[in-house]
Amino acid sequence: MVLLLAGLCYVKPVCGEEGDQQGWLTPRRAWGIALFSGSAVLLKKSWDFHQQANETYALYRKAATGPQAELLYESADNRDTKSQMSWMAAAAFALAGWQMLALGDARESVMIANPHLLGVEFEPRVQMETRRIEFSFKHRFF
Repeated sequence: MVLLLAGLCYVKPVCGEEGDQQGWLTPRRAWGIALFSGSAVLLKKSWDFHQQANETYALYRKAATGPQAELLYESADNRDTKSQMSWMAAAAFALAGWQMLALGDARESVMIANPHLLGVEFEPRVQMETRRIEFSFKHRFF
């Protein structure tokens, strides 16, 4: 929740090219806030899984029979793994949200005409008349 509030405080209005004032909620900022919110939800879920793992492990230590102990141990291990994965996903969401907010909207206006990936040139074309989208991949050998 703190990250969400910090993200909202960081967001400020941006002036357009014509000088008109845009709203503060641009698509990029909305995604950033959504990612921060997802991070907060995952942190809460991770904490819940951690608490459940601790409770189940305490029951495992008090188990009277072998099969019961095995089931409780597997359940505790499962909850602990889910807790760790939720922590990792929350960190990834927070990082992505921070990048979306920190880079601002200037990055949206940068259009790459022909992006290059590992020596392959990617060229999309949209034909509105025929309602077609074409993609060309070119590889230069020299």
